[in-house]
Amino acid sequence: MASNTTTTTTNTAAPMPVVTCGAHEAVGKAVIAGLKPEYEVILFCQGATALAKELPLLLSSPATFTPESSTIGSGNFSSPPRAVIFGGAWGPEDIAQVQGALAAAAASGGGGGGGGAEATTIGQLLDELVILRNDTGIKPAPVTQPDGTVVPVVPGSPEYSEHVTGRVRAALGKLASEGKGALAKVEGSNGVYWY
Repeated sequence: MASNTTTTTTNTAAPMPVVTCGAHEAVGKAVIAGLKPEYEVILFCQGATALAKELPLLLSSPATFTPESSTIGSGNFSSPPRAVIFGGAWGPEDIAQVQGALAAAAASGGGGGGGGAEATTIGQLLDELVILRNDTGIKPAPVTQPDGTVVPVVPGSPEYSEHVTGRVRAALGKLASEGKGALAKVEGSNGVYWY
């Protein structure tokens, strides 16, 4: 007698934890939604200054960390982020500010991972962390309005959020499947890659 049992397999892999830094929570919310379910934005910071303050705290004390600049991230700090994604408003000086704060925290010997024998230092976490920078030279295609008028896509619009999300997903997909060597490195940078 033949069996009518159907086997269903589901992907139970945990989503890749990431951090985003943006100027607009409206865009941040759209990007967060667009990255699910494969990627989980655990922390969203509004601005490089906030990120320079919050990211070292998150990496050094995930069990007690509380976000200050925004609460639209998931707040699931059980695993360290694999990538930090900077929105288009942030340039090399902003990234350098965050990298400087992370380097200072690593130099002070900050520990992460919750303590105990398996505690991980910030320096070890930084070896795995990828910083992604928006290549603002890549513009979304203009949108044609119902009346036939063609208008550019502007930051903050739903079309802009969709454009950015697609590029971030592509970069994170390469990171997940091929590692950071598959990403386009920002020339002259220290560990910063384009999306």
